[in-house]
Amino acid sequence: MGFFTDWFIADECEAAAVASTVTTMEHSSSEWTYLSLQCVSEYDLAVLWRLLLDQPIDSMPSVSAQVLFQTSEEKGPVVSSIEPDFLALLAKVKLVDQARLAPIWAAADETMTIKDQDFLNGVIGKMADFARVARYHKKPVLQLVMKSRG
Repeated sequence: MGFFTDWFIADECEAAAVASTVTTMEHSSSEWTYLSLQCVSEYDLAVLWRLLLDQPIDSMPSVSAQVLFQTSEEKGPVVSSIEPDFLALLAKVKLVDQARLAPIWAAADETMTIKDQDFLNGVIGKMADFARVARYHKKPVLQLVMKSRG
């Protein structure tokens, strides 16, 4: 079974609307500033957070601060807010940091979903830019995770 992860710059009260982008299609992702992280898992993000903190990976906190919306369906969407501290660290990542972090992130844990360093380098840059935009607008980032039916 696969999954996908998207980030949205949105208020927490919009969690159900964000979820509807993959359920009822009542709303479209384009209604918000959003970033598709494709198949980067929350675990992968937690590994990155530990690397940014320069801490061991053995005890990783979730990047989700709070679950805001969840269906009772096993494969239904989950919308949570992203930890502001994680976003603050991401916002500080520079281009040179990306190139240094990508291979470390790829090799950091054998259960990482993605190992392609070029892909991860691009993801780090996109997340850093996204975090900067969210911080500029003083808005939270909501994470939508949806398991695929495959």
